[in-house]
Amino acid sequence: MRITGMSSGLDIDTIVKQLMKGHQMPIDRLSQKKQVMEWQRDDYRQLNSKIVDFRNNKLFNYSLSSSLSATKTTLSGDTNAFTAKSLTNAVEGSLTVKVNDLAKAASVTSTAGIAPNASTQVTLATLIADGKLADFSDSTITINGSAIAVDKNTDTISSLISKINKDTGAKANAFFDQTTGKLSITSKETGNINGTGNIALAGDLLTGAFNMNTFSAGADAQVEINGVATTRSSNTFTVNGVEITLKAKTVGDPTVITVSKDTDKFVDTIKSFIKDYNELIDTMNNKIKEERYKDYLPLTADQKSEMKENEIKLWEEKAKSGLLRNESLVQKGITDLRTDVTKPVKIGADDVTLGELGLVTGKYYEGGKLTLKDEAKLRQMIETDPDKVMSFFTGKGATHDETGLFERMKDNLQETLNAFASKVGTSAYSSSTTQPYNTESMMGREIKKLLTQISEKSSKLTTLENNYYKKFNAMEQAMNKYQAQSASLMNSFGGQ
Repeated sequence: MRITGMSSGLDIDTIVKQLMKGHQMPIDRLSQKKQVMEWQRDDYRQLNSKIVDFRNNKLFNYSLSSSLSATKTTLSGDTNAFTAKSLTNAVEGSLTVKVNDLAKAASVTSTAGIAPNASTQVTLATLIADGKLADFSDSTITINGSAIAVDKNTDTISSLISKINKDTGAKANAFFDQTTGKLSITSKETGNINGTGNIALAGDLLTGAFNMNTFSAGADAQVEINGVATTRSSNTFTVNGVEITLKAKTVGDPTVITVSKDTDKFVDTIKSFIKDYNELIDTMNNKIKEERYKDYLPLTADQKSEMKENEIKLWEEKAKSGLLRNESLVQKGITDLRTDVTKPVKIGADDVTLGELGLVTGKYYEGGKLTLKDEAKLRQMIETDPDKVMSFFTGKGATHDETGLFERMKDNLQETLNAFASKVGTSAYSSSTTQPYNTESMMGREIKKLLTQISEKSSKLTTLENNYYKKFNAMEQAMNKYQAQSASLMNSFGGQ
């Protein structure tokens, strides 16, 4: 704190503050410019997040065959015997399936356990020394032809089980029951493995010390498909584009799988896409049309000190409004999307348009929104030529003209995101709104430049302020001197 003006009676702090106001204005203008740029950058990031989410999540999910599946399956008869799911290549019609036996996994178990409650954490050598485990000589065991190294001095029952379970060649899971002292190994795959149905073991640790001699053979599933008996090594298999997962033996009559068109699901997916697309393009349009209040600049610290909290909030709402108004990158992104939906997709010899599917773009003032104007037309196209409709939305053609709508949008939206990243420093792949900006982007470099200018001018301002105080202090000292001399003279005259 400076104490000045004792001799002159002047409020020097106030005088210096008034003198500094004019010099502070260029710094305030730079700070306001920096603040506007930071707010604008934040607006870009919010928009970037929505575009990434639409492109990478929503469009990706809509492009999945499961989202636009043209068929569905229904079961009649024993619906507990298995589940059925139609894939993209499912053939319309029916299948009759009877499950006579499920596929089973082979296993082998200790005939007699080692010592009950044997510790799984001490070394195998310790268990041998304590008489809880029979000694063995092999340094490896073999399961289904895969060799696994064993060291009795370092391995424990727990580490042995871990080695077996992690070995990809063994294709088996091991389990040790500490209460009974028995070890069991089960194949990870069902079916008649090794031609015998049994797990192949070698090594006296397993066959001798752990007494693994009780085998339960694996077996193939026994099914009848359209009256023809057949086997499957797994309980999950595909027939005519239908994925079947066996659950239990058939009770009573065989189960009938009926594959038919799933028009409702297809239409619902398109409706959901239209909703999400319209929300995105509406957000982008609102940003470039948002009102800009040029007279509402960011508030300085002095201005905020003279205002109430709600006044500051209302002011900044207007100051932040319209920062992306008429922004060229956003406008180009909108134009690209509108071009995507209006341009035909070449499928074979045909140029297919949205109108043929019952979809239309809105009025010009609606900014390119989509509407499902004729649902009956869309349903008819799905039922008569589902492959053409799939190609229109998801086709990955050799040329841009042959590329489906979703893929076109992905490409153009990625270009928009890349442009944002270059200018603003946002991520072209993440929807995070907290991820740091790239400081080497165009705006990042400009903000760094402004920070440098503000710092340099602030330093000069501090020097100027100190100089003012020095001058006033010099004046005070001079006045003190004159006042002292005057008092001395007065005292002299008074003394005579």
